Parts: sequence; C-alpha cells; structure tokens
Amino acid sequence: MKKVLSLFIVFSLTCPFSFAQKIWTLDECIKQAKQENLTVKQQIIQADVSKVDHQQSKQNLLPDLNMTLGQGFSFGRSLTESNAYENTNVQNSSLGISSGITLFDGLQMFNNIKNSNFDFQAALQDVAKAQDNIALQVMTYYLEVLYAKENLKLAEQQIVFTKEQLQKTAYLIESGRAPKGQLYEINAQLAQDEVSLSTAKNTLSLDLLNLAQLLYIEDVVSFDVDDNILLTEDGVLERTVDEIYQKALEFLPSVKAEELRIKSSETAIKVQRGAYLPQLTFSASYGNGYYHTDNVVNVDFQDQLEQNRTFGMSFNLSIPIFNRMSVCNNVKKANYNLQTQQLSLENVKYNLRKEIQQAYANAVSAREKIKLADANVTAYSEAYRYQADKYEAGTTALYEYNEAKNKLTKAMSEKIQAKFAYMFRCRVLAYYQGEKF
Repeated sequence: MKKVLSLFIVFSLTCPFSFAQKIWTLDECIKQAKQENLTVKQQIIQADVSKVDHQQSKQNLLPDLNMTLGQGFSFGRSLTESNAYENTNVQNSSLGISSGITLFDGLQMFNNIKNSNFDFQAALQDVAKAQDNIALQVMTYYLEVLYAKENLKLAEQQIVFTKEQLQKTAYLIESGRAPKGQLYEINAQLAQDEVSLSTAKNTLSLDLLNLAQLLYIEDVVSFDVDDNILLTEDGVLERTVDEIYQKALEFLPSVKAEELRIKSSETAIKVQRGAYLPQLTFSASYGNGYYHTDNVVNVDFQDQLEQNRTFGMSFNLSIPIFNRMSVCNNVKKANYNLQTQQLSLENVKYNLRKEIQQAYANAVSAREKIKLADANVTAYSEAYRYQADKYEAGTTALYEYNEAKNKLTKAMSEKIQAKFAYMFRCRVLAYYQGEKF
C-alpha cells in the first residue's frame, strides 16, 4: 500500500499537466455554444422538419400502391342453384391491389416542390442566424470577462501603490516631515482599495459564471478563458455605412431567409392558382376471390383463382366548375401572405441599416475615446508622478497625492473600457462585412 501511495505521489509531481485546468479560447467558446445552445438546436430541428417536407413534396409525384384482404362468412337460409332455400354456410376470401397516380393537377405538385425547397433553404438560414446570434453573445460575454480581468489587475496594482505609499508615509513620520494622522488616512485608503479588489474579484467571478452558463458548462468553478485574444480592428472603418450595408445584404442570414420566404410565397400563389385547372388521374386495380359453400360441390381453389380474377384501369378527369369561391379566396390569401412577407423583408433591411449606422457611430466614438483616454493617462501619470515626488519631499498634502492617484486610476479604467468597447464595435462591423465569428 505504501509503495502504491509513493508511486501516486511521484506521478502527481512529475505529471502536473495531467490535472491542468482547461483554458478556453474564444473560438472554443463559440464552437461549444453553437453545439449546446438550445435555441440553435431547435432551429436545426425545424430545418430537419422542413427537409422532410421537401422530400415528401417530391415523393408525392410517385404512384401509390395499396392492398386489401377480406374474409367473409354467411350463415342461414339462402337460395341455392335448384331455386330452393336451404340452410347453408358460405365462406369467401377476397384480394385486391390498387394503384393510382396524378397525371396533371395544374402543376400544383411541381410548385409545391419549389415552395418546400425555398422553405427548407430559409430554415437553413435561420440556423445560421441563430448560430451568429449566439456567437455574438459569446463574444460579448468573453470581452466582459477580459475587461473584468483588466480591472482586477488594476485593483491589485492600486493596492501595491497604496502599500508603497504606506511605507513612504511611515518613513516621513519617523523623520518628522509628516503628521501621524496621515498614517490613519492611508490605512483607510488601503482598506478602500481592498474593498475595490474584492468587488473586482466578484465581478470577474460573475462574468465567468455568465459565460460558462451560456456555454452550458457544468464545472463553473474551474472555468477560465484565455487572456490572449486577437480581434480585427484595422480597416473596419475604411468603408462607408452604405458600403457595409450593401455588403451585408449579400450574405446576412436574416436577409437571405426573408428573401427565400418571399420566393416561397410567390410559388404558393402558383399552387393555389393551379386549383383552377382540371385534374387528371390514372388508376389501376386487380381483384380475386375464393368462395366455399357447405353441402355443395365447390370449384377447386386454383380454378377459382383463374376464373374470379379481375383487372381494371381508369382515367379520371375532374373539372372544377364552382367550388363556393374557395379557390379564389385561397389565391387572395396567398397574395396577402406575399405582401406581408415583402413588408417583413423591408423591416429586416431597415433594422439592419439602423444597426450598422449605430455600430459604425459607436466604433468611431470608441476610437476617439481611446485617443482621449491615452492622452488622459499620459497627463494624469505625469501629474501623479509630480505629486508623488512632492509627497516624498514632504511638500504636499496627502489629500492632493491621493486625488492625483485616484484620477490616474480612473483614467486607466476608462482607457480599458474604451479599448474593449472599440474591439467589440469593430468586431460587429467586421461581421457585417462578411467575416465570421
């Protein structure tokens, strides 16, 4: 037992990587969300249903084939061949096979094939749209985690600065260049910084939890993401809003789905109009039977099968004359459905243009904020350095020193926020220009 325990300890020390925590990249998170998200799964099922409907529309062109089997019994008095009533028992067996096919139905079945194909293609676009939506949501949560990590680093850095300030203040007090009361103020500042650190840790934990739940990951405690992320930023603002909009119309799943549904609605009108035309069908049948009567000499089974078999075939032409205006009203409703679908497409395009305009304006604004944030950090860094030198020399008040440090902290936090806001806006615009998540 001791030997086994020793081997386990040696293995644990020499192979730490076997128990290493998994670090999720952005691509892995997006892939996981697309596979596990319930909304995406529902859209995939709907696409499968549409695929079955399309297959059935093509299979409706095939003839049908049906078989019937029957067994009958008759008891009691019945008229015999000698024209007399006698008590007899009669058994009969029957077999029938029939098949039919529609030769012409006003091209309704052919238009149904087109209609169901457009519906199926639209359903596939709905799947792509759901996947893009969840990918965008994952990227949002992922950047929030990275932003929280940067704020946590900033909070930790502030504690380091405050502790250094505490040591410097203690030295100034010992040398008689600062009152002892400043030590209490710095301890209070350190306590406040520790509260900020605790808040930053809690924010990071919640952001990681939100992302893990979005990915349907059960082990949320050990979940973590890769800090190294490269998102496209350059060149996304080189195109105009109209150029981005026209490009998005070419591939965006939400637009393509509505366009396909318009085509489906157009073919649905043709399907309804086909009911105005005559319908021609062809059918064929085969039948046979065997009869047995008690107390009578019956024909052999084989001979009856030869004698009783029947064949039949028929062409049936149905000409609609008056159907209580049902066909006319169905055509009207199909036209209304087309108009509704056209309005739906216009609404999608309008919302798309509005989203691109907002994303473009937000990206431009975020870029300007980064420039201003860089300038603020540079300015407040110099101001902080100046106040720090004066404080060490004992020529400035603690209040002025803390104010300079707090302004620098705020400027650094705003820079981090502007950075991630710009990254997100640029990624959204890159998506509208054809780049996948």
